[in-house]
Amino acid sequence: MRGENRDTDGPLNSVDPLKGVLGFGFDESRGRWGVELVGTAVRHKTDIDASAGSQFATPGYVTVDLLAHANFFDSLRLNFGVFNLLDRKYWEWSDVRGRPANDPLIERFSRPGINARVSATYRF
Repeated sequence: MRGENRDTDGPLNSVDPLKGVLGFGFDESRGRWGVELVGTAVRHKTDIDASAGSQFATPGYVTVDLLAHANFFDSLRLNFGVFNLLDRKYWEWSDVRGRPANDPLIERFSRPGINARVSATYRF
């Protein structure tokens, strides 16, 4: 993914690096439950307009997430997710764009390690 500033012939910092997402899922035949394994790969950020100084360049990363859902009755659905199963430290370019390369606070912008979420949906 590339963007070009036609005024300066430099790169556009608003363009995120290349990202690919691949998932494999299984749903029980009656639709009562299902699981999905999702992998996300993001390329490191290379095209950075450094006219405002040296900026933090995000490294590439791969994450793997495990998702599941269970349908109770016709109106209640529970969703479960365990994210970043590989416990990788990574940054999203959109979170750190414009931050200096030597920013001592850059660690605060990293995404969480292994984490989980649970949610419920109720239809009336």
